[in-house]
Amino acid sequence: MTPGRVRSVVTAALRSVLGLGLLAALLWYSEPGRIWELFRNASPWLLLWIPLLSLARIWIMAQRFHVLVAPLQPIDRATLARQFLVGAYANNFLPTAIGGDALRIAMLRQEHVSGRLALSLVLLERVIGFAALVALSAAGAFLVDVPAAIRAIVVALVVATLLGLLVFRTLLRVPGQTRWSRLVSPDLRLESRTLALAFAWSLVLQLCSIGLSWVVGLALGAAVPAGIYLALVPLVWVVTMLPVTIGGVGLREAAFVYLFGSAGVSSEVSLGISLGTWAGLLFSGLLGGLVLARSIASGRAIRLREP
Repeated sequence: MTPGRVRSVVTAALRSVLGLGLLAALLWYSEPGRIWELFRNASPWLLLWIPLLSLARIWIMAQRFHVLVAPLQPIDRATLARQFLVGAYANNFLPTAIGGDALRIAMLRQEHVSGRLALSLVLLERVIGFAALVALSAAGAFLVDVPAAIRAIVVALVVATLLGLLVFRTLLRVPGQTRWSRLVSPDLRLESRTLALAFAWSLVLQLCSIGLSWVVGLALGAAVPAGIYLALVPLVWVVTMLPVTIGGVGLREAAFVYLFGSAGVSSEVSLGISLGTWAGLLFSGLLGGLVLARSIASGRAIRLREP
């Protein structure tokens, strides 16, 4: 095993230990019996919405990406949906909540999209999605009463996002002129209408993600206003983008407990909402694993490198 491979294995092991340690500490700090009681008494009809919303997220992701890729390469929505399912599977075993993007780029290359263009499209998709996430969080933070510290964090995110969008727009205009702009394919030329439509789909996607946590809260009987979810759940998603733990495990739960705790929600209820949200992500990941297994069985294994 090469030194680089050893470092990767050790890093993954440390991230796994850190994530599971965070989760165990949160369960120890809370009352596991109370959390179990919440799920035992939860509304089964509302819990059924968790896998449905999880699948809805995949479908919306495919719709959004189709808006971006269709003007450049004809790929049907069903193929894109399968790619996002496989990406959801990979997200459960890779750092951050967007760890499956590398796998999606490899699958796009198998659909005759160049590696550089695939990277540019996925990067653009993430930039637009992040902007929508911050926009919804800002709307929620000023519609409901949240602590001043949370509102300050949201304002800082808005400013950082606007600056990031300006930088990314510059990269799109001068491809290949700087070290960072070489990440952007010169073939990436999209109309303003296309970008606006992708942003609209991103808003729908983030509302669906927020709705997933909201439904879990309703099922558990949590008396949390919808505006609190709108303001705080996007911040949880931002936190899970940090490459600290595998699949965001532990980090996501800590973010839920801290952020919702600042709004007066008990740690047991916050942790229950987080675990229910995680269950939805695991469901789509499980389906993605089945799609990947079928792909391998049919001889269409995904190549992570060009021949």
